[in-house]
Amino acid sequence: MGAMTIDRPLRLLVLALVLCALGLFAAAERSSATVLCKTATDPCTGGTYGNGTTFEASLKTGTKSVLDAPFGSIECSESSLKGQVTGTGGENSNASGTLSTFAFKNCNGTVSVSRPGTFIVKFSGGNNGVLVLEGFETTVKYEGLHCIYSGSIEIFLKGGAMASIGSVATLTRTGGDPGCGTLAGWTVDYTIAAPEPLYVAEKEKISTVLCKTATDPCTGGTYGKGTTIEASLRAGTKSVLDAPFGSIECSESSLKGEVTAGGGEGEAAHGTLTAWSLSSCNATVSILKRGVFTIKSPKAGSGTLMLEGFEITVSYLGTHCIFSESMSVPLKGGGMSSIGTSATAPRTGGGSGVFCGSTVPWTVDYTVTAPEPLYVAEKAEELSTVLCKTATNPCTGGTYGKSTTIKASLKSGTKSVLDPPFGAIECSQASIESGVTNAGGGEGPVVTGTINSLSFSSCNATVTVLKKGSFSIASTGGGTLVLEDFETTVQFIGTHCIYSGSVSLLLKGGSMASIGTSVTMNRTGGTSGAFCGSTAQWTVDYTVTAPEPLYVAET
Repeated sequence: MGAMTIDRPLRLLVLALVLCALGLFAAAERSSATVLCKTATDPCTGGTYGNGTTFEASLKTGTKSVLDAPFGSIECSESSLKGQVTGTGGENSNASGTLSTFAFKNCNGTVSVSRPGTFIVKFSGGNNGVLVLEGFETTVKYEGLHCIYSGSIEIFLKGGAMASIGSVATLTRTGGDPGCGTLAGWTVDYTIAAPEPLYVAEKEKISTVLCKTATDPCTGGTYGKGTTIEASLRAGTKSVLDAPFGSIECSESSLKGEVTAGGGEGEAAHGTLTAWSLSSCNATVSILKRGVFTIKSPKAGSGTLMLEGFEITVSYLGTHCIFSESMSVPLKGGGMSSIGTSATAPRTGGGSGVFCGSTVPWTVDYTVTAPEPLYVAEKAEELSTVLCKTATNPCTGGTYGKSTTIKASLKSGTKSVLDPPFGAIECSQASIESGVTNAGGGEGPVVTGTINSLSFSSCNATVTVLKKGSFSIASTGGGTLVLEDFETTVQFIGTHCIYSGSVSLLLKGGSMASIGTSVTMNRTGGTSGAFCGSTAQWTVDYTVTAPEPLYVAET
């Protein structure tokens, strides 16, 4: 290294200048959401190294570790670092870990490390960062002096296919002989052997949600925390792992997971895998760890399913291979969405690469059976809906507040018509009365309330409302009234059908507002689908009689 070929005074001057530059460099750090990335992308889009990843580095060939203290230079021709990632970073935190080894050998003095300490990686720009070593303690014995150095130091980490750590840092003496001085410069140049490649980046900021409709941004409702995702192999296909020793084929495979965060606000929808099986295989395949999943990168209703923290063991003809860490699989949204095509599974243990390979293609085609439908989208900007007294948007003419009563009845000359398979149920009288409990605006993104009365009469069948439910009003498409948690029973010529759930009706504002259109109601009980059907179309046209006038707007 350069430190070995220039004289001592000049070397100390260079040390001072570099330390000054490093101080400025550290001050210019612009992120506290650092991840260790597998690709040269910023923000990171190519997958990250997670908890448990091994971190290893050793001196670059032909260089030495040089400690420049007042009493002389301590040179070591061998030095290594080894540790494990314990914090993956992102979400306002930096990647971090613990060191199990921090060693110096073949030195012109005695150098011993009593505490290896921990490390933090901070992003600085250009896929590079700063490696912060903390909590270490190093003892140096040289020509009768006994010096102890500890604390915290910062070293430049250059990302790449073969990343490196180096430059100059300052060590603080915290014990030993006074003759050791207070500070010492440490010049080093490490090559990172694992993980490889390694890039420093910011976490990708995405607002992915699991949407119920093919809208992007999502406007049709989302699947939230607690949602179960289930998928199994598409009929007639196999899961195929193509290793150097042969193809591992499984004719049965399924995934099951639970959403722990619905996404949005700079976060991707993610969760844990509760079940993952590969069976009926031509080898022994065991899932040792199922791991977690993230769904991101929305595009036209589709996205990417990231599987992380898993561990799969394959035993075949005496060969034992372990595949783990992370891989990405496309997720195609739709009425019956799918997960699949070809992904790459990294080998992290077991037999050598000659038999198991370093990475192995995995071809799979899953059909998602729940939830259905499923689309990947960005979160729609939340609107602040209010019930306005004037035809202004945003509302400037005053709003109807909490405790407002909304009343509506059938438009003159129309009927409420329910069309199940057994025949049309027509009612010439129908009305709704509800009370606003949340007026929107500063109280929430939509107006909400309870249904106090929901009635149907003068019908050609017996129509009974068992549960009136609640409502919400959003300023989408001019105005949408969503009736939720209602339950209605229809009895007609010995047939008993129950319809419930939620429906969305168009709310058209005006001096005499109206509620209506044609929507689909779900049958949830009663006589079998042969008579009641699974769904029935409900056509209705209400006139709003209070409050008057009524407009739906934003604030």
